[in-house]
Amino acid sequence: MNIRPSLAAAALLLTPAGCHAASSGPAAAPNTAPATAPATGKPSQAALIASIPQRSSVPFHFAVSGGDDEMTGVIDGRHNAGEFDMVNDYPAAGYSLDIDLLVLDRKAWVKLAYKKPRKGHTLPKQWLTLNYDKALRLNGGGPFDFGQENDPGLVTQVFVYAQNVRAAGPGQISGTTDMTSMTGATFLGRDHFAALGSGARAVPFTAVLDGAGRLSSLSVQVPAGGKFAATTYHVAYTGYGSTARPEPPAAGDQIPAPDSTYELFRDAQYAGPDVG
Repeated sequence: MNIRPSLAAAALLLTPAGCHAASSGPAAAPNTAPATAPATGKPSQAALIASIPQRSSVPFHFAVSGGDDEMTGVIDGRHNAGEFDMVNDYPAAGYSLDIDLLVLDRKAWVKLAYKKPRKGHTLPKQWLTLNYDKALRLNGGGPFDFGQENDPGLVTQVFVYAQNVRAAGPGQISGTTDMTSMTGATFLGRDHFAALGSGARAVPFTAVLDGAGRLSSLSVQVPAGGKFAATTYHVAYTGYGSTARPEPPAAGDQIPAPDSTYELFRDAQYAGPDVG
């Protein structure tokens, strides 16, 4: 899930401009592929795709950094549950906003806090209780419809377009990914992506799988382009099965969300092909 709120002066909070649109990219193979290519024993693209968490996966913790979005949180797709903690920066306005979204089946809450103070503005300290159906209608799915939220780091985009897959060490698989084939929004900011030009056709990555063939981490070495310096996009999926399920806030720590809060989630959708 990628939420891209932006500043709106007249709103109590934010209006989402530049939200990721749902991708029409190819659906990936289901998570039943062998750990290695059967004939050669070499790492395969299928093994990479199979390593991505599914909705049926045990709860896990995720952390995403270095790309268009930075998030941490917990996913429990089996119970349509997840917590997403994101920081959104507004340099021109001089403040940063922390957005903590909690979804438990058909219930949802959001907590907002300024990482940098916004002059003349305060935010409630409690969790804001959302009307789930209203948020779902505004969002068109996204974080309130757990069809694709098992891959918050958009790893599927990288693996579906992987090339030159090879072993890089125990449990490590390297290759390149063709970002020019990715449809819709990518994990990289649009301006940086455009500046890469032909350099986006073979972007190096390294994935680390655990002993059960599950993805532990992904690092994508994005090259410099135009005014943009080289950067590393990093995704970590950890704590499979040992991560606690998200729990609802205490009853005394909830208040109804004002109408303007729902604008945070208008059209903010998942941006990658489904993996099952």
